[in-house]
Amino acid sequence: MNDRIQWSVVAVLAVGVLVASLLPAEGASALGPFGVLGLDKWLHAVGYATLAGAVSLADGRAIVGVLAAVAYGASIELLQLGVSYRSGSALDALANATGAVVGALAVVAVVDAYRRYDARGSSRSTVEK
Repeated sequence: MNDRIQWSVVAVLAVGVLVASLLPAEGASALGPFGVLGLDKWLHAVGYATLAGAVSLADGRAIVGVLAAVAYGASIELLQLGVSYRSGSALDALANATGAVVGALAVVAVVDAYRRYDARGSSRSTVEK
């Protein structure tokens, strides 16, 4: 995929996260999977995992994806402090950061697996020729 498309996907995801973060929170008290954390924390983690993964893929470095997503998440949490029907939260920022790390690591794992698979296919095709 070309760089322009990858960074366009990042921009769309970032805008989507921003919009979702500024809408009134519905069902924030509902429990998420496993009944351990609130659904909102899971949504934070998934959103920032997706964003960090997209940045990591576009940039080629997982650390850039993590740092960009964590900084973006912290900025949005601060922005929410000025919105009457939302509130910034350190726990939300932690969920954002956790999701960002998981998302970037997932991209690293998938890209690494693809490269190993592709290298095996390339070595077979040259041997078979």
